Amino acid sequence: MEQLEVQTLVQSIKLVDGIFTPSQANDIIRDLIEAKINYHKLSRLSLTEGNHDDEAPYDNRRLDELLIEKKRLIEAVKQARETGKKIKLTSLIDIEYLD
Repeated sequence: MEQLEVQTLVQSIKLVDGIFTPSQANDIIRDLIEAKINYHKLSRLSLTEGNHDDEAPYDNRRLDELLIEKKRLIEAVKQARETGKKIKLTSLIDIEYLD
């Protein structure tokens, strides 16, 4: 039987790249963080769907990390506003296919 070779495909998507006012940067980053927070909350909720008495512990590490990053964002934007600075944002998403 012939063996097929599977190659890992890597793609990059430039999600954000530009210079923004503190308010614009806040909106962009906040929306990204909020989307990820909601994703994790919905994932956790789907685990208990139909079982309201579920007492299973959940791994909240990533959710906690995102909440900390949200606080850091607030501080960074506050500092930019106070100093009259603009904010340069660059975000790249790497996509890889794994076996």
